[in-house]
Amino acid sequence: MGVSTDGLLFYGVTIDSAEGSYNVLSRLRRGGDEGDDDEEDEEVLAAAYGYVEPASGSDALWEAYQADRDSAEKLEAWRTARRAEQALKDSLVPVEVIQYCSNEYPMHALAVKGGSYSVARGSVERLGQSLVADPEWREVLRDACERLGIPFEEPEWLLASYWG
Repeated sequence: MGVSTDGLLFYGVTIDSAEGSYNVLSRLRRGGDEGDDDEEDEEVLAAAYGYVEPASGSDALWEAYQADRDSAEKLEAWRTARRAEQALKDSLVPVEVIQYCSNEYPMHALAVKGGSYSVARGSVERLGQSLVADPEWREVLRDACERLGIPFEEPEWLLASYWG
């Protein structure tokens, strides 16, 4: 297993709190109580924007495929459903969680989708002559913080590293 060292540039706000790194979203995952710590950031964000997993969604199709693993048709039905669910989530949620620092001491920020860049060690991402934040991004982040119960701070371009 190798080590990745990434450079991260994003327009957003940090979401770590006095409670400790990442406790903000951990609390949201649990709904304030003990619960499923394995729930993904994406699911927490999707729920904050009103996304509800379809009852006849990809999980049922996955189970059908598991019962008949030789069925390419069932596998393709599951893949199609997953892509549709992901496209809906992507269209609803205009922000993403950025993890920076390291695996051992993760720190987190909330960034506007479309306003984040990452580059792996030895790679270059060309950003042109200047970085400009879309004027609407501030309100997107304000709304996200409100939905998530995160104190709002003025967003800005943030440069971070990640050692994973």
